[in-house]
Amino acid sequence: MDANGSAWKERGKDLDALLHAYAASIPEVDASPEFMPRLWDRIDKRRNSAFRLAKAFATAAVALCILLCVMLVYPDSSQSAFYSSSYVDVLAQDHAPDQLVYADVRYESFGETR
Repeated sequence: MDANGSAWKERGKDLDALLHAYAASIPEVDASPEFMPRLWDRIDKRRNSAFRLAKAFATAAVALCILLCVMLVYPDSSQSAFYSSSYVDVLAQDHAPDQLVYADVRYESFGETR
């Protein structure tokens, strides 16, 4: 047990040394009131034109979707009767028998005529 306990103590010392080295490599945090504005300035500087282009593209896509939705909700009022008539109206206006070319049709069934 004693050998195992000393191994843990040695690992703890190694971990402490590693954490102290890590803490020494990180600069001190600025606790002034200007910390967040300066942080955002650094973040904004890293954003390049590709980010701005992607943002503009997404905005244009949203605008196009809204435009298409408005066009679907408010259809064109100058539509033909085909789109605004009911089935009964179309049947009432149907003049198909007047437009047919009449032909003399003979029914033949097993050599018989009607």
